[in-house]
Amino acid sequence: MEPTHRTGFDSSSSGQPTFERQKQTNPSNKMKKILKFVKRFWYVFVVVAIIAGVLIAWGVASAREDAAWRRANDAFGKADYETAKKEIEGYGVPKEQDRLKVYAQTMLATRTLDKALTGYENIYAVNKDQGTLLLLGNIYNQKGDYDKVITNYKQIISNNPGNLQAYVNLATVYKLKSEQDKAIATAKEAVEKNPKSAIALELLVSMLLEDKNSEDYKKAVEQLKAINPEDPLLQAINA
Repeated sequence: MEPTHRTGFDSSSSGQPTFERQKQTNPSNKMKKILKFVKRFWYVFVVVAIIAGVLIAWGVASAREDAAWRRANDAFGKADYETAKKEIEGYGVPKEQDRLKVYAQTMLATRTLDKALTGYENIYAVNKDQGTLLLLGNIYNQKGDYDKVITNYKQIISNNPGNLQAYVNLATVYKLKSEQDKAIATAKEAVEKNPKSAIALELLVSMLLEDKNSEDYKKAVEQLKAINPEDPLLQAINA
């Protein structure tokens, strides 16, 4: 038997030589590549960081505002308007209708008239409700802005001649402005549009009190007696 010689070849397979190569990675090379990438696109990382910071800050602020509104709603429900005001006045005018109603009513209740006015103007811009328009007129009245008061009440009457409160308020404003003729004319219009209304006749009698000898006054008193003989105003004037 001939001796076996190892030649460095693997004769058990294809007869081809086998080489094992180990690749050794240099960590410093990887770091250099990362730093090169960061250096090249640094602005991307800055933008991402800024956006992330803004989102986090917005989330925190939003959570605080929501918590403040929960406390404000709780105080509002208890008619504690001063507490409700303290909770929400630093967050500006809300856009959500539910919050906007609470905001406007709270500011009106605490006589923060400018903010109440803004709130109700925003509400009216959405709902076009005549009740909201009447409230706006009342706020203008409290602020002494009579021109806007008159415009508001006239608009309400034009839209709904049956709105007696608008007639009462408009006539009262004219009287405050010493425009007696316009106050009487407004009351007469209220009676003309609402002939069976005791409120309209009470308004007319009130506007004519300074001239009890006039035929208009006597006629208005008789009309009121016919509708409501026990009317408190008739008792007050001993008619």
